[in-house]
Amino acid sequence: MLVAHKHPEDLTERKLCCVKVLAGGLLVDDDQTLESAGLMCAGCDVMVMYTRREVEAATRDDIHEEDFLHVTIPSHITEIEHLAFEICQNVLTVTIPESVTIIHQDAFVQCENLARVSLPESLTIIGPAAFCGCRLESVTVPESVEFIGDMAFLKCVSLRNIALRGSLTLISNRTFEECESLTSITIPASVSFIGAAAFRECTSLENISICGPLTRISRATFHGCESLTHMAIPASVTVIGQGAFQGCLSLERVIIPECVTVIGNDAFRNCESLSEITIPWRVLYNHWSRCLSWLQVFEKHLYAYIFGVRCGRSFR
Repeated sequence: MLVAHKHPEDLTERKLCCVKVLAGGLLVDDDQTLESAGLMCAGCDVMVMYTRREVEAATRDDIHEEDFLHVTIPSHITEIEHLAFEICQNVLTVTIPESVTIIHQDAFVQCENLARVSLPESLTIIGPAAFCGCRLESVTVPESVEFIGDMAFLKCVSLRNIALRGSLTLISNRTFEECESLTSITIPASVSFIGAAAFRECTSLENISICGPLTRISRATFHGCESLTHMAIPASVTVIGQGAFQGCLSLERVIIPECVTVIGNDAFRNCESLSEITIPWRVLYNHWSRCLSWLQVFEKHLYAYIFGVRCGRSFR
């Protein structure tokens, strides 16, 4: 009789399981088949078991490369080193203990199968490119984290959800660039600065809520966010950087606050769906090239707009 334990439905869990064949209480060698072991005859009781591959490791040197693994960082570790798990293709999940306070630069860079990571409440710093190129699907950044470095989650193309908490003061350059599956994000009130290209080419990003006293939307911050339909720019913003919303193909409506005095070159270039824009009178230059659905209205009011006669109104 052949009895098989149910294979886990979750793909990550399935990869973490290996098959063990037991017959009469004895483990069949890995290179033996059921037939060669004489277990295909009537009356043989065989059980197929799925066991998890788990390992405790501080760096990639502590693990073997043959199997997919669930890695637990040892509890005495306080910092995960630079390049600690660089290009570890067989790591699927990582559990980080409460002793860890810093994840250094490139710690898990290009771990292309890393789908889950648990970040402890003790963590204060996530270094540059720490999880660049990973297959993470959901990340909760603890309240304790004060700094996330440049490119920390760059090209995490499977990342759908990211929860940012209250202690974070800035989002660095290119932090979430090319996170193609990210659909929405809320920037907590503690964040006062978002770096260049922070959300560039987040092509599925539909909603973004900025809760803090942001004063600047940096260069290319939302460049290529082609699913973004509207944007509520905080009233505290004074500068919109070069190419900030360039290529936001679905962007339909923008209200620019009265405090804005500078709009960089190509800030709204190729925003082909843009049909409504409110512009403060202080802004003297236009950067609306190729906003096709707004082009006729813009041409009609071009002279008035440049000289501020119609500024501060919504052109429709």
